[in-house]
Amino acid sequence: QGLLRTGSKVKISDSFKSLTKDGNEKIGWKYCTGHKKPTRAIPCDDSKALGAGDCFLGESVYGDGICHEELGFIQGRFVYMIHNGKKSRCPFRLYLVETSQDSKCV
Repeated sequence: QGLLRTGSKVKISDSFKSLTKDGNEKIGWKYCTGHKKPTRAIPCDDSKALGAGDCFLGESVYGDGICHEELGFIQGRFVYMIHNGKKSRCPFRLYLVETSQDSKCV
């Protein structure tokens, strides 16, 4: 199962795309505090430039049992994900970033 985002609504979906990486692409994880986001964050919409838009690929971070570590997408303050077949969200997040250049939190 995956997640489907329509505007600000999040739903569980059985249809989704897989992310692939070309051999020469460099990706990693970046933590930003508050409402900041990395300049080279990978957007949910592959037609947008790095760091552009309001939805980014990411991962939730375990925080004293508050969250489970899962892949998902970041919109606003939260990572939205599927955990044990149910929608979940977490405020502790890492952004998936392209790392051929330094990515700054802005």
